[in-house]
Formats: sequence, C-alpha cells, structure tokens
Amino acid sequence: MIKNRLAKEKTTKCPSGSRSFDRNLHIPVIPLFLSVLFLLSLLLYRNLAFPNTPENHIAAAAEKEKQELPAEKITARDTAGNAAQTETLLDAETQYQYPELPNGCEATSLSIALTILGYPADKLSIAYDYLPLEPFIYENGIYYAPDPEVLYAGDPATSLGFYCLEYPVTVAANHFFDEHAAAWTARSLNTVTADTIEGAIQNGSPIIIWATMDYSDTAQYHTDFTWILSNGETYTPYSNLHCVVVYGFGTDIFYVCDPIEGKLEIEKDILLGSIAALDNHAVYFQNITQ
Repeated sequence: MIKNRLAKEKTTKCPSGSRSFDRNLHIPVIPLFLSVLFLLSLLLYRNLAFPNTPENHIAAAAEKEKQELPAEKITARDTAGNAAQTETLLDAETQYQYPELPNGCEATSLSIALTILGYPADKLSIAYDYLPLEPFIYENGIYYAPDPEVLYAGDPATSLGFYCLEYPVTVAANHFFDEHAAAWTARSLNTVTADTIEGAIQNGSPIIIWATMDYSDTAQYHTDFTWILSNGETYTPYSNLHCVVVYGFGTDIFYVCDPIEGKLEIEKDILLGSIAALDNHAVYFQNITQ
C-alpha cells in the first residue's frame, strides 16, 4: 500500500530537467507521515524482538540485583504495613549434658557458649579442668559441701552432684579465655531483663541463665537433703534449678539451647519469670577489643 502511493506521487513531479516551480504542487505529507510511522514501528519491533539492548540490559541487571539482596536486609512488615522486628540469632550448636554429666548443666552450657563465641569447647574439660568444684564430704551422718555461689557442689558426673551459680562459671570462662588468648571476658549479672539479654546477643554474646527446670515461675527446694557450709550454716538446695544458654530473640520469644531438651523457643515473659524465680543469675561475655 505504501509502495503504490509513492509511485502515484512520482507522476505528479516536474519533468526531468525542468527548472520551474509549480506553486500548486503539494508536499506529500501523508507518505512522509507513513514513513515516520514505519520507522517508529521498526524501532519498537527491535526492542521487543531483541531485548538485549543497553537500556534493557541495565534494567535487567537492576532487577537481578534487587532480587539477590541478602534476606537479612529485607525488613519484615506486619499486617498493618508497619516495620516488624526481625529476629536476631547467634549460631548455636546443641550440646547435651547426658550421659556423661547428668548434673553438669553449667559445664555444658558454658561449653555451648564458648563454641558460639568461636572457641569450640568440650563439656568434660570445662567440668574438670576449668570449673572450680569441691566434692561432698560425709562425716557422722552429715554432708559438708561448698556454697554454690562460690564453687560447684559435688561431682557433675555423679548423683552426688548439685550445681553452682554464676560466679564459678565466670571463673571457669575467664580461665579458659586466658589459656586461649581470647579477646573475651565473662561477667556476671544479678538483674536479668529482656533488655540485658537482647543487648548481649546484639553484641555477639550468648547469655547463660539459671531458670527452673520446667520454666515455671516457682522455685522448689529439697525437703530431705541439706548440707553444711564452711561457715557452719545449713544450705537447702533448689530441686528444680537448671542452667541454659539464650542465643537469640524475636518479637515475643527467646531462643534457648537447653543441655537436656535441645533448642527451644520460649515466650519472653515465661523465661523471665523462670529466671526471677531463682533470683536472677546470669553470665554474659564482653569483647575486650571493642
């Protein structure tokens, strides 16, 4: 159709060699418009049929970069469209106290924490090479043992092993750090809140806490077993004390590595209530190079 219209227009032009100008001759506007339209159509076809143009290549690269953003850089949002809190997790490896250390939750928890910090540790070595402990002495029907605030009471591998609290674990951790020239130091806590736990984890530190065995908010005590401390006082031990590692948190939960149960997700209020039931004992780690 275009070719025929152009041929018709050629018959209206001046004869070859004529110098005169016909004022009544009209410029072929319609054929010119169709030619421009044809060229635009060719350009559009090239973009559609051959997408690997510089412009399309840049657009494709930008889309690919957008799709390959690391997952941790994507902000989750709740149903209302508000920015939601993302989870913070340290890389924790589960270690179990059984069967070697049936009463060794403190040594196993410290081994878990040291491994998280980049220093793989063995729970048996922690229990017998680093953790300060003192066995029970039985004389004249009476048991004598140390204060768990100062030393581990008993032998964690036997039935006559009880527990220790934060100070002996701090001593064991710092002894380990000294021997391994580690850039960390262990510190004890006597006030444990959601902020202190989350702050430690955000700084790359797991936190060792003492909680009740079933994560209830009630401490229980032995009714048929006590021992005498070095100062002559009678000590009545907890019967439901347990030591675990908190290695992460989300909006409403803490991630716990339990030396008996393995990895758990526990609601924040429940765990904090369990910690408070045993008078808030914890150990965290500080990088001394920061």
